[in-house]
Amino acid sequence: MMGLVVYATSITNPAFAAILKPDTTFNSVGYVVHSSAAGFNGHDSGDSLQVQADGKYVVAGDSSCAIGNPDMAIWRYNPNGTLDTTFNSTGYITHNGAAGGNSYDGGLSLQIQADGKYVVTGYSVNAAGNHDMAIWRYNTNGTLDTTFNSTGYVTHNGAAGGNNHDGANSLQIQTDAKYVVSGLSVNTFGNYDMAIWRYLDMYQIASLNLSLDVSLNNENIEVGEDNGALGVQILTLSTTKGILVARVDTDMYSDHDWSSVSAESNISDFKSYVHNLTLASGTSNTFTLYVPYTEGHNSVGICPGAHNLNEVGSDCEGVYYLNVGESRVSIIEDKAIRYWEITGVTDTGGFGYYLEDLPETGQNILLGAILFIGIPLFVARKMLKEMAYVPSAYS
Repeated sequence: MMGLVVYATSITNPAFAAILKPDTTFNSVGYVVHSSAAGFNGHDSGDSLQVQADGKYVVAGDSSCAIGNPDMAIWRYNPNGTLDTTFNSTGYITHNGAAGGNSYDGGLSLQIQADGKYVVTGYSVNAAGNHDMAIWRYNTNGTLDTTFNSTGYVTHNGAAGGNNHDGANSLQIQTDAKYVVSGLSVNTFGNYDMAIWRYLDMYQIASLNLSLDVSLNNENIEVGEDNGALGVQILTLSTTKGILVARVDTDMYSDHDWSSVSAESNISDFKSYVHNLTLASGTSNTFTLYVPYTEGHNSVGICPGAHNLNEVGSDCEGVYYLNVGESRVSIIEDKAIRYWEITGVTDTGGFGYYLEDLPETGQNILLGAILFIGIPLFVARKMLKEMAYVPSAYS
């Protein structure tokens, strides 16, 4: 029986770095072994190790399965040397048959992405009995990340033209999140050639409400299309008629399902709403809402729970008002249309609003009457402010 071995050592004297001893805070002896990850009491091997930001150890390699062939394997250990059972409930995961051969699979190099996902490269035997270069990607809970090539893995054969053996030995992730893999590929003469592969991770809007247009840097994003951008990006939502509705920060390190998002804007009624945007995958908790503006509107009303345009108005539940000059509100122009730009909102609708102030003398008389009957000053001022809003015909 052979098993995976992980060692931990400590330096006893910083002046003599060559003097090492087992770190007994790691599994009490300074090392840990594991066998039979794939279910067979055969060979287990760890070929690549990375340390997470939280101190956990992630190891990639292979483990013999019940029929004696190695499966690609990933183990995750806590800093104290125990298996991390929050990873696939066991602390390890195996995979076989990435290239379709149900034979040999192995992971030789592992990297951790910025979002914490694990990328492993190595080899997998195909149906013809040849090795293919293979890349797997796993979520942090131990499941295959099916947003990667729809399966969680990808294979390639014949890089050197020989349609024979291909395999990867090393993997690096570039700053633009592309994967660069080095290894070997058999040429037409039967010799090994050095090979480099580079893969572009294709994050997509996997599903989208077709009543919306979504764009990045003014270029529309189509459903299932590689958007060519990674990291946090600002996506713009508009109607199919090109009326601006919202902008939102979106994490483009994963695919997005926005089929439940709905939005609309009506220029003649000076209303807009967005629903379910904060529940869409990859988005921040707040977004910027755009409401068509017209001269004479002194304020914009916000309906926090509006599901459609009919629910946007001065009688909506929880309505509140914002004025130009407040920190969250400004007026902008986009494609010859002027909008209220309102930042820091959640699922909501907004509408243009006329503000008519009471005469100053009238306010003073009313304030005196309110104070006379014993209402606190700050409550009185709030009442006056609310009474000063008179709905327009557009509410």
